[in-house]
Amino acid sequence: MKLYPDSKVYIFCPGNYAGGGPELLHQLASALISFGVETYTVYGAMTKGIFNPEDPVHDAYKKYHVPYTVQLEDNSKNAIIIPETITYELYGGKKFAECFGG
Repeated sequence: MKLYPDSKVYIFCPGNYAGGGPELLHQLASALISFGVETYTVYGAMTKGIFNPEDPVHDAYKKYHVPYTVQLEDNSKNAIIIPETITYELYGGKKFAECFGG
């Protein structure tokens, strides 16, 4: 993956959920930020009944201080990283758009 000085990285993550995968996604975001890459998490309702869009960051991950957004900038220099658990949604699934505000 090639990143440019003005690239943005958007990392999709389940909101209000703690687990090994989300932990690694937050660690990745924190590392990218430490290298000077503009990085955001994009949270979605991956687990029924626990998603709070007003405060989607699980308490376990607030220590990483990763900013989050609901607005993605459509630019060929930007990158999107998604968990392997939702890759099938990239192929026209309705759930992906519903989970992440599309």
